[in-house]
Amino acid sequence: MTYRTGMRNKNLQLLGGYLLAAVFAFATSSTFAADAVRGKKIFLRCAICHFAQQEANKIGPTLKNVLGRPAASVSQYHYSHAMSDAGKNGLVWTKDNLVKYLKNPSAMVKGTRMAAVNLTKEQDVEDLIAYLQSVADKKAP
Repeated sequence: MTYRTGMRNKNLQLLGGYLLAAVFAFATSSTFAADAVRGKKIFLRCAICHFAQQEANKIGPTLKNVLGRPAASVSQYHYSHAMSDAGKNGLVWTKDNLVKYLKNPSAMVKGTRMAAVNLTKEQDVEDLIAYLQSVADKKAP
């Protein structure tokens, strides 16, 4: 084997390793691009208690502009003591906090009145949040 052939083989092996790593990373990725259209359909589970496109309360507070908003901060809504305390203690509805809350509300805020909506699939939660971002007045962080 010549020096040139050996280098070419090493380069091909290196390239193959990079491609294999990229394919593995893509295949094991837990989430793909969030889909706001699909999120709107998922929101139907939430629409019994919440509005997303208008700043009005139902059984639950409006979710319009929820991302970036401090917990328990919607005026004219009477929150549970647990949620009011969470807001006073600095809970802000960041994407990460919403993901955690939507998967298990009472585990994050013990004593919340929000019912579990069985959003156990990470993609469902991502899509729901994408929908909430799409109907916000401003783009949330």
